[in-house]
Amino acid sequence: MALQTKTISSSAVNNYTLKLILTENSTSITDNTSSVSWQLQLATSYYGFSGFRVGWSVSLAGRVVSSRTWSDGPSASIAKNSGTLTVASGTATVAHSADGSLNMACAASIFMDPSRTDSFIPTRANATTGERSPAVSGSMTLTTIPRASTLTAANGTLGTAQTLTINRASSSFTHTLTYACGNTSGTILSNSSAASTSWTPPLALAAQNTSGQSVSVTFTLTTKNGSTTVGTSTKTVSMAIPSSVKPTASATVAVVNDNSTVNGWGIAVKGYSKYKVTTSFTGAQGSTLKSRSVKINATGQTLTASPATSSVLTSTTRTVIVKVVDSRDRPSAEVTVTGPVIYDYGNPTISEATAYRCDSGGTADDAGTYLYVKCTGDVSPCGGHNSKTVQYRYRTTGGGWTNWAALTSGTAQTVNAGLSAASSYEVQLRVTDTLGGSRSVTVTIPTAAVTMNLRAGGSGVAFGGYAQRDETVDFTTWDVVGKVKGLAYAVPIPSGADLDGYITPGEYAVVNTDTAAGVTHLPVSQAGRLTVFTSTGRSEYAASATWKYVTQEFCTIDGVVYRRTGDSGSGTAVVWSDWMLICGVDAVVETGKSGNWNYKKFADGQAVLWGIHSVTPSSSTAIGSMYYSGTIYLSTPFGVANASITGTADNLHMIVNADGSYANSRVSFRLLRPTAISTSTAIPVKLQVWGWWKV
Repeated sequence: MALQTKTISSSAVNNYTLKLILTENSTSITDNTSSVSWQLQLATSYYGFSGFRVGWSVSLAGRVVSSRTWSDGPSASIAKNSGTLTVASGTATVAHSADGSLNMACAASIFMDPSRTDSFIPTRANATTGERSPAVSGSMTLTTIPRASTLTAANGTLGTAQTLTINRASSSFTHTLTYACGNTSGTILSNSSAASTSWTPPLALAAQNTSGQSVSVTFTLTTKNGSTTVGTSTKTVSMAIPSSVKPTASATVAVVNDNSTVNGWGIAVKGYSKYKVTTSFTGAQGSTLKSRSVKINATGQTLTASPATSSVLTSTTRTVIVKVVDSRDRPSAEVTVTGPVIYDYGNPTISEATAYRCDSGGTADDAGTYLYVKCTGDVSPCGGHNSKTVQYRYRTTGGGWTNWAALTSGTAQTVNAGLSAASSYEVQLRVTDTLGGSRSVTVTIPTAAVTMNLRAGGSGVAFGGYAQRDETVDFTTWDVVGKVKGLAYAVPIPSGADLDGYITPGEYAVVNTDTAAGVTHLPVSQAGRLTVFTSTGRSEYAASATWKYVTQEFCTIDGVVYRRTGDSGSGTAVVWSDWMLICGVDAVVETGKSGNWNYKKFADGQAVLWGIHSVTPSSSTAIGSMYYSGTIYLSTPFGVANASITGTADNLHMIVNADGSYANSRVSFRLLRPTAISTSTAIPVKLQVWGWWKV
């Protein structure tokens, strides 16, 4: 079946019309040609002729496909009025353009004896136009022949196979298929007759985009017919970089010790040592490092440098969690690294502290001149490096101390102290360790026991011991019952008692520090006197047993007075307020040393700490014309609330952004300096911290 037919007609000349009838029979994809049949006809609407020779010329696509001169032409006739003469016909092969298209130009004409002037022949000269022969011209658009094959390819993922389909115009075509991505390329097929192929885009193509999530791949398909290139086509797709293409991290952890003693031990100690973490980054397919995070669980810090040095370790948790992010914004898997062992450290402890008068054999004697001392204490072992020293000293109450003398922990010692029967004494027992930490307990030893003693000059009297204070009636260690001038005298409070239950008006006494340690709800663990009041005054004015309010006052042997109140409602249990300091605010209730810190605790709940510390900043960041360090953390022996932190540092470093954490027992600050701050050199810092140890 013909593909298409077209007739091109001339205008009438001497009542004759010339027609060129064109038929596209078929196309050849292989040869890029069409087979075209043509027929040249002469039609008349009036005249006719008979026995005349006729010549012709027919051209298709610019090429003459058939021609005759009139003298060589056949003898032809055409009937008058409506006759038709087929002058010539034939078939021609027409070549298409390289892209398979063709708008074929067409032209045809006929020739007769030019010497004839008969009015009835088509070639007689037209008196008006001068035309001597009918001619026809025009064009015909032929069927476009498929040429270069095309490729079907979808967006995909690097490393995952996909099918590439070649849409070819002829099974005889062969193809070469290549790809290009960035500055790399490759060949998938070479002179292949395959209609499809499976192709896995290499993961290495991800290196062509180190900051994005995909790459662009352009395929080029070259089509050949034999050795002749028919044409090329291209196809561009996007290939996702799979999530498996991500960086990896690793880390090593070392110990940094600014303290020379701990450094000599070669271990990590809580409260003294630091971790130094060095991270390693391995990019994925060319990616580069964008950021890192180093979480040190022993300090709670998250650092970003490498190497990064932590603040002083505040726990024994050894794990360090490292993660990196690359230039594609892809995080690595978290890597948990276990650092060197962190040995626990705390102040020395005292589990037993005993001191009393005795005879030369160590037997307790109220009038003894010898001193019995025993102290059992312990220190943090720090892997066997830390050792303890147990010591004692004593003095007449209010007098000067003797030098410290050695004790063996847990072993009693009888000391020929030459104690005076008329004097009371204070004995201080202490445990210290190699790092300078210490814990001490003070025991009060009363005078020798006598029924009554009148102080020299007659201004003081004591019952049960020697009078040591003017204008004082001292019952020393004796219990007192009955009333004197309407005042109920002190009833001893035993160890194990709970002050919440002392609601009966009267005077009570915690006779020594050992007893105080076992009494619950004391404001401080010290000997002293407890006075209980009702809402209407002291005990002698109590109206009945149905009172609703009660007040307790506790006066320590140091003269520090605390007060609290309780409300029993109507027959319900007493609900107590917190103890409030009434007087004696400057009384020191504890003095100690822990690591590089010295400290004092005051009876009103305040505390002061001071010391010299060596710190190594983890970072230095510009801000205007200054530089500031990362936050530096230092552990404290105890929590300090509402801390006021002041201090100085060497080499023009200033202390800023200081803060304290009661819950974490630590202080924090930054260093500020006009020039860059070193992250590799230790900087001496002198600090003083005021705050509240009781909240």
